[in-house]
Amino acid sequence: MPRKLLLTLLVAFLIPASPLPLHAQPSNDRVAGRIVSSLDQHPIPHATVTLLETRPGAKALTTTSTDEGDFSFAAVPRGKYRLTGTAPGYISLPYQSHDGFFTAIVTGAGLATNSLVLQIDPASTISGHIVDEAGDPVQRAQLTLYREISGRITRTRNAATDSNGEYDFDRLAPGTYFLTVTATPWYAVHPRTDQPQDVPQYRIAVDPALDVAYPLTFYPRALDSDGASPIVLKGGNQVTADMQLSPTPAVSLSLRTPPGSLNNQRIPTVTHSVFGTDEPVQLQMVETVNGTMRIPGFAPGRYKVMEFTQDGRFQSGSGTADLTTGSIALDIGGNVDVADATINLHAANGESLPAHLQLSFHNPGSNAFAQALSSDKNIVEVHNVPLASYRISVSGGGHAWNVIALSANGKPATDKLLHISAGGNVSVDLTISSSTSTIEGIARRNGKPADGSMIVLVPASGDTSEELFRRDQSNLDGSFTFSNVVPGNYLVVAIDDGWSLRWNDPTALTPYLMHAIPISVPSTGSTTIHLPEPLPTQPR
Repeated sequence: MPRKLLLTLLVAFLIPASPLPLHAQPSNDRVAGRIVSSLDQHPIPHATVTLLETRPGAKALTTTSTDEGDFSFAAVPRGKYRLTGTAPGYISLPYQSHDGFFTAIVTGAGLATNSLVLQIDPASTISGHIVDEAGDPVQRAQLTLYREISGRITRTRNAATDSNGEYDFDRLAPGTYFLTVTATPWYAVHPRTDQPQDVPQYRIAVDPALDVAYPLTFYPRALDSDGASPIVLKGGNQVTADMQLSPTPAVSLSLRTPPGSLNNQRIPTVTHSVFGTDEPVQLQMVETVNGTMRIPGFAPGRYKVMEFTQDGRFQSGSGTADLTTGSIALDIGGNVDVADATINLHAANGESLPAHLQLSFHNPGSNAFAQALSSDKNIVEVHNVPLASYRISVSGGGHAWNVIALSANGKPATDKLLHISAGGNVSVDLTISSSTSTIEGIARRNGKPADGSMIVLVPASGDTSEELFRRDQSNLDGSFTFSNVVPGNYLVVAIDDGWSLRWNDPTALTPYLMHAIPISVPSTGSTTIHLPEPLPTQPR
């Protein structure tokens, strides 16, 4: 080899190559830690741990924990990941799980990701027997399990008893639960009026001992939600919740509908209140005699009865029935006061409206709603609208449209509700937009990234309807994102350990709003908005 070439190669070997530009360097971090029980922090051996990047189409990485519960993923590329653990007898949960939210593991950002503690909850069960007054099993009893989250009790699971009167709710997470049961006595018979052709009507006699019903029963044996006992699960609990049902003399409800009314052919909807929510009541039998509708088989209690216009679109009347003993007659519906509405649609940002838009009218004070379809893309005519207040939602063209502004007869409604208080015709101007935006920000705790904080987007205008609120959980680097945000003005607030708060109630959030950051979302096209400054977290 020539000496000159040899020297050239030697120099090339001794002088290090120029480093890659910083942005081109691969950034791989080790994601590691220990998976433990949330109950007592003991390590969980041989658990399955999964690491999945949050971008669409990503492929999951999976490993198994050691005998000491340790797990490790080597050389994980830069990104945001969902870290999840599962094991037999446990609930599958992501890292720092709260109400379905989690803290994403962020790699390539100079954060410590090699000593994580992944907690998962031991699964609990609630099971038991449902028996009747004689101690015999009640078959096909319907059980509903409710869970209290952020101060609100909502339905979470349903079950039915088997031939032995047994039921089971398995794989339950820690929390506070309530249980209700409803059933029909197998021997129950309710009197009815028969009307054979060309024969005068007559009443079929029934032994009063058979005309009975089981009331809705709250665990352990209460007849209203005030007497319901909570079932608190700490994790890994096996709770037995047996219940005995006691029959009570059944009562009936008669609904008198004036002749010529809009709704004398409608079957009513009957509900009763369960933890503040109207739950439907299954009707045993409905018969109509001489224009009066009779519904037997109710257990004594307080019920809400709703009827609708003949086309079934709008609620035309409602009433509350206190059923105690015997039968009660209720006048409902009839010739209700109605109005017509001409709705003029306007696009907020010059968008072209679809040829047909569907409008839904929701009465916030009831479960009723109606729908109307536009024949002209800019005008919707709606007739026979009962006097009430309505929230209007719009869909069409393959997506939902957001109501930006609403005015009735030239008067703006800051709550964006259509208030109809008199008959005649009301002219409505409805400004809508299909645009939504994304809000991104960083939460800080003592000047450092705040992971695991509850972040809430609070509407700051006259419309504070629940669907405008958004919630997220900050990631390991403090980042958070709100997607599909409707145009309007908002406040963003970060709260540590705030998961028990009623996050979509402005009153509950009032103490924290003084340190919130305001943000405005325009109606002129979808965009990503970045918070102008770090969001400070506040203690609960």
